[in-house]
Amino acid sequence: MRQDIFVSAIEAIRLQLAQDRDYSFTLAKVLGAEDMPLYDNSLLIGNIIALIQTHFVADVKEDIEHFCFQMNFGKIGEDTIMTTEELYNKLAGNGIWYHTIINASPQSIH
Repeated sequence: MRQDIFVSAIEAIRLQLAQDRDYSFTLAKVLGAEDMPLYDNSLLIGNIIALIQTHFVADVKEDIEHFCFQMNFGKIGEDTIMTTEELYNKLAGNGIWYHTIINASPQSIH
């Protein structure tokens, strides 16, 4: 998976969650409710992460989920701790891409 596709997929998850929060907030305000539940996009988000996972030999699902949900997409408050590009580089450095193995000659794997 190219870095730009990886970054775009993670960014799409971030934007969708932000849009869902904004929509729920606005809907609660219009309806005069204290709180409105967010859409449950967990099935779609889980499948996007699983699709990304297929491009790694190493299991990176927990790393991606940690970045997205525990690190709030690489931020603590307003401070960026890690960019999506840095996450990609970290994961690509820790795992071997499937297409690298498939396209490699036997001599280059040693």
